[in-house]
Amino acid sequence: MDRDINYIKYDSRLKDRARNHRKNETKAEKYIWENLLRWKKFYWYKFTRQKMISYFIADFYCSELKLVIEVDWKIHENRKEYDFERSIEFEKLWIKIVRFSNEQVLNNLDFVKKQLELNYSPLTRGDGWKAEGFSILITWTSKWIWNYLLENLKEENNLVWISRTKLEEKWFEQINIDLTNFEDFDKIVKYLEENKKKLDTIIINAWMWHFGKFEEWDNNKYQQIINLNLLSPILMIKKLEPFLNQKAKIIFIWSIISKKFMKYWAVYQASKFGLRWFAGALKNEMIWKKIHIINPKIVDTDFHKNAEIAINTIWKETKIKDVLKIIKKVLSWQENRFEIDL
Repeated sequence: MDRDINYIKYDSRLKDRARNHRKNETKAEKYIWENLLRWKKFYWYKFTRQKMISYFIADFYCSELKLVIEVDWKIHENRKEYDFERSIEFEKLWIKIVRFSNEQVLNNLDFVKKQLELNYSPLTRGDGWKAEGFSILITWTSKWIWNYLLENLKEENNLVWISRTKLEEKWFEQINIDLTNFEDFDKIVKYLEENKKKLDTIIINAWMWHFGKFEEWDNNKYQQIINLNLLSPILMIKKLEPFLNQKAKIIFIWSIISKKFMKYWAVYQASKFGLRWFAGALKNEMIWKKIHIINPKIVDTDFHKNAEIAINTIWKETKIKDVLKIIKKVLSWQENRFEIDL
């Protein structure tokens, strides 16, 4: 059986020593482990304690980042040679080392976290972005939902807004394109390249709908629905994948309708159903990314007031504030489910 590509050889004679270190960890080691590194709390990166690496033991190690964290690391006269040899061995394995004192860990863990974020988190985005928050690209056509979400996300995050409609806002970047003109996606790429931007999150929300009898609309209208609801997000994600940070998220704001068979919804529902299965396959392929589908019911706005059928009599409503709430949980790694029904 093939070994994990991240496997590192170690001296098996170190096992008892490493086990003893885990049982007798220092107060600072226990504190950083419980509050920052355990259970993938640091941006979903997995750390292990007292990791055996070659002939040495590291306090904490992340194989994905190739990073060792040492707590209360001090060079004493009687271990200079040991520390030098260990550093050389880690360098040979392309392993980075970051060190914090007991005092930094116990008295200012926020400082420790920010130091790690600056160099090792998916929030490393380049110049010109807020130091905190997330870099989020949002596709938009629905004024009912996204005007509300915009107001509640723009202050804390770096937003790139993709829409045909130009908004009179200066809090975020706008790229005004037709999302069914797939060649326009190069304008997004150009912006990201010229500004050396990376994205933490893509939120796919742009869609159009038709609720009525299948035979009532012509082929061109149905083609528009498929192009915007299904082809557009597929081709956009393909185009923007090189600009996603390692732990980036792709969030589809979709619909509970993608899980039902309803009359009068045929082509709209087909587009929703297709993208749901695309997202599921993408989750299994892009394993270092987090893929989410958020399925609200009929959102408590007036977008459906001119619908040909009484939509709000079929489904209970989802509060728009609940859509925002779950998005914030996903962004902050508090919600990790692939599919979230509201």
